[in-house]
Amino acid sequence: LVSRAVEAEFTDPAAIEEERRLFYVGITRAEQLLYITYVANRLTWGRYQPGVASRFLDSLPHEHVRDLGRRSTVSPRGGMSLTGRAQTLSGLSMSTLKPAPIPPKAQVRAWSAGEKIFHPKFGEGTIIEVQERRGDQELAIEFTRHGQKRLLASLAPIELITD
Repeated sequence: LVSRAVEAEFTDPAAIEEERRLFYVGITRAEQLLYITYVANRLTWGRYQPGVASRFLDSLPHEHVRDLGRRSTVSPRGGMSLTGRAQTLSGLSMSTLKPAPIPPKAQVRAWSAGEKIFHPKFGEGTIIEVQERRGDQELAIEFTRHGQKRLLASLAPIELITD
């Protein structure tokens, strides 16, 4: 379960990359089934604010994503609705998000163990293991300064180091 997959208010590229990394870590821990949730509205400092879905949801393979819709709603007083009927809050619609258009699949390079790579955050590393995962590759990379990390090839911003 990845809960609270809402858009963070980050503008710093390093903070956005850390949010992406944490989202990815949560996803890769799922072995068979994964639920990702977010709120339509949230109460912050006594005011309701819309909850915008995380930008990283659009990067998920759409053929593996099902929108289960709303599970509960917010009552006009701010508590959970016991009826489960669709309601509105201060005139705001509680409608379901429309799926984003499916982007064309980019050609992904096939990686091999032993290749030297560079990652903008983790620096230089060596691929020590490659596992096929649903049309993608999960890479085990030993980074010089950050130890071993497991990254999906399609999401990892890595480049091959050529001698």
